[in-house]
Amino acid sequence: MPRTDSKGRTQLMPGEAIKAGWRAWIGLVVVAAGALIVIFATQPMSNAGQPGGALAGSVVVGVAIAWLVLMGAVVLLLRSYCFRAVWDGRPVEPGSYLKGMYQVWGVLLLGGLLGTLGAVLMGSLMPGVLVALVALLALVFSRPDGRALGA
Repeated sequence: MPRTDSKGRTQLMPGEAIKAGWRAWIGLVVVAAGALIVIFATQPMSNAGQPGGALAGSVVVGVAIAWLVLMGAVVLLLRSYCFRAVWDGRPVEPGSYLKGMYQVWGVLLLGGLLGTLGAVLMGSLMPGVLVALVALLALVFSRPDGRALGA
């Protein structure tokens, strides 16, 4: 099988795409889990009496929830477009697979980081950490899988 396309660019093979996906996914999980560990280590369990920060934190947590709900739905539609070869029973192209999964992982990571930022601004763990935990859990369950690639 030739490893270059008609323009002379090297093609990404399914095994390489899975390896790249695992590297990116592990890095994102480490970043999200690290942010949660830092929050657990530095924040008190209840509000420390920061009235301005509580309002700003509530707004950021609300933005995180809206981000995860709205952009989560949009990115799943975009991912289904990237995975359209599966609809015909064909394997997904490796580049298309990575593009679709990077979008999903990026939305989940940003939503989780917004939740942790909300927790920092509020000076309290809840509800920001709860949003970040949900995003991290969704990220963990959306790990790379070679089935769509035919691997």
